Amino acid sequence: MVRSIEAVTLKGDERGARATTNARLRRIYSAYQRPLFSVLSLTTFFSVWEWFGTSGMIKPLFISSPSAIVRAGVRMFADGSIWNDLYVSGTEFVVGFALAIAIGIPLGMALGWYRRFNYALDPFVSALNATSRVALMPDTDQYRPSSIRMSLTLS
Repeated sequence: MVRSIEAVTLKGDERGARATTNARLRRIYSAYQRPLFSVLSLTTFFSVWEWFGTSGMIKPLFISSPSAIVRAGVRMFADGSIWNDLYVSGTEFVVGFALAIAIGIPLGMALGWYRRFNYALDPFVSALNATSRVALMPDTDQYRPSSIRMSLTLS
């Protein structure tokens, strides 16, 4: 079987063009792999969450849908009811963070500098570290100012 030179050259050009296109696609894929997978995983997560929230498979008491959360957020910003909640949450965050810095940093430095102090407090620090934060919530609730406790009770 005899092939013409033009047919062989044309097939070689097609192979070269295909290889160039494949190499270009691989470069684009490797350059955008991280954002592609991030967007894909977030889209999948929110789609599954939306489906569980709206399908009726799980009671709305236990799970909500992202669209319902966005609607409630827009409604709360529109009627202004969210500002008190943001104020209380912000206050709790700032006070808690300031206390953590004021107590945690000096305590951690003292535990690191003084071996006997570390020996004495290590069981308590380890126990608190192993304890779930949710288990500590009922105990800390009684120490909150009444305005913050009341807003948490109402929400």
